[in-house]
Amino acid sequence: MAVQRAALKKDVATAMSTTINLNGGSQAIGSDESGNTLNVNGPGSLELTSDANGSTVIGNGADITIDGYFNDGQATIDGGSLTVGHDADYANISVTDGSVNVGWHDAKHVTANLDNSTLFIAHDSYGSVFNFQGRSTVEIGHHVTNLTFNDLGVGDKIVLGGATFNGGQFANQVLTLTENGAAVGELNVTLHHPHGREHFAFGVDPTTGWDYFKLVR
Repeated sequence: MAVQRAALKKDVATAMSTTINLNGGSQAIGSDESGNTLNVNGPGSLELTSDANGSTVIGNGADITIDGYFNDGQATIDGGSLTVGHDADYANISVTDGSVNVGWHDAKHVTANLDNSTLFIAHDSYGSVFNFQGRSTVEIGHHVTNLTFNDLGVGDKIVLGGATFNGGQFANQVLTLTENGAAVGELNVTLHHPHGREHFAFGVDPTTGWDYFKLVR
């Protein structure tokens, strides 16, 4: 896998860095942007109609869509959004006051940093790590396997389509999800205030119909 991922990256001589000022409008780029760096300043929208594997995307108040693949990509989104049409495996994503949507495919082995933001992954995300700052939400559609959620605080919410649960037990930084008392999955979880009065609440998300847990006081 390491050899395959390395092949996605361009060498320094061929990689390009581009700054795009949208000025309230919309633009589209049809070329393969894999390995390149895009600095996108909003307001406005940008659509990449091909792939962006191994690329670096920096968005400031912009709505960015990648129709193709974003495997091994690096994204920093501040005050806008990023939508990925295909896989985003091994991506490193940081989002502040915004949203990221992997709407149709997988985002496995992802590292995501969320600050007052939302991350939606339609399919699998096993092996991923989600770091929380501010009040944020993570939604994952399929398998609940080998997931880590760090630094959860009051109001942070995890919505999971890959498991049916209505309760849980938390001990030794592991949250065991349960359905009517029977264990259905385990998640690695650390809390921002591990010795505080916070506890987990469970319910059904009204938008997706998936079960969720969140930290409340």
